Amino acid sequence: MEYLSSLKYVGVWNNISSTKKSLGKLGIEIHDLFGINIQSGNNTLFWYDHWIGGNSLKSKYPNLFELESQKRCMVVDRVGGMNHNWKWKVRPATRGLDSEVDDLNRDVSNVQLNFGMDQWRCKLSSDGIFSVAIVRQLVDKLHTVCPVAPVITWSKLVPIKVISLVWRAAQLRIPTATTLERRGISVSSTLCCSCIGCPECADHVLINCPFAHMIRSYIWSWCGITNVHDSIKTISDLIHFASNWGGNIKKRQRFIVICYGMLWNLWRFRNKRLFHAEGISVYRDLESIKVMTFYWIKHRGDRGICSWEDWATSPFYDL
Repeated sequence: MEYLSSLKYVGVWNNISSTKKSLGKLGIEIHDLFGINIQSGNNTLFWYDHWIGGNSLKSKYPNLFELESQKRCMVVDRVGGMNHNWKWKVRPATRGLDSEVDDLNRDVSNVQLNFGMDQWRCKLSSDGIFSVAIVRQLVDKLHTVCPVAPVITWSKLVPIKVISLVWRAAQLRIPTATTLERRGISVSSTLCCSCIGCPECADHVLINCPFAHMIRSYIWSWCGITNVHDSIKTISDLIHFASNWGGNIKKRQRFIVICYGMLWNLWRFRNKRLFHAEGISVYRDLESIKVMTFYWIKHRGDRGICSWEDWATSPFYDL
């Protein structure tokens, strides 16, 4: 494996060989994920593979490796007999490497070759079978990006760009003023462009800003929901609430569409105020949310939907 990762490939094989480097950046050594059960020694590289001990023999005995005449030899080519089958370019004794040869002989002295193919086993699974999912679980365990990020509902009724924004917003990774400033990008002001009273972070723009709070209150009233808005303080709170709201699955799915549409439009309204100097109009912006979510469900759903007049009265009129 070490030998293969040292070669230069193009295309798909380049991506595969670069896996070692990518995992190394995360503190995961790919060699530590596998073990080799030596049988015949016919398909295990003697110097490159991590088949004995924690490292390759190439790393443990670099001086002897330089003297090796066939660096890509297999285990079966070198292990066997009392003195083993060494093939040096020059005798190690001439370089003062007798002690290293003795250590190498001791390392491989207990290796017994048998019939059959050498077997690679994944140390992460009980059955020794490798899967990408197991490595993904290890990466998530060691490097959780956002441990409190909620589960995003992927609905075909919602455009993918909207779901992507909601997912990024839940991880506080949308380009608000405070986020840009932390990244070293110069901004004219880090204050919210709507209320001019608080730093502009993701939770403030979409949840805690008085404008967002007012829009949400009207949406809740339109949906017939009361005594909830004060308990929602973060984007994660809103997503979690929408994903668990009510006992009717069809109503819940439609409510999720409305909440995602609300977050999308709040971000759009913020951008219009910031970059186009548009004024705030709660009624206009509320109507934009109603119209957009109505057309999402009407044109992206499999079943029909109530008339616009009924929708404007209640989004659950036909359910």
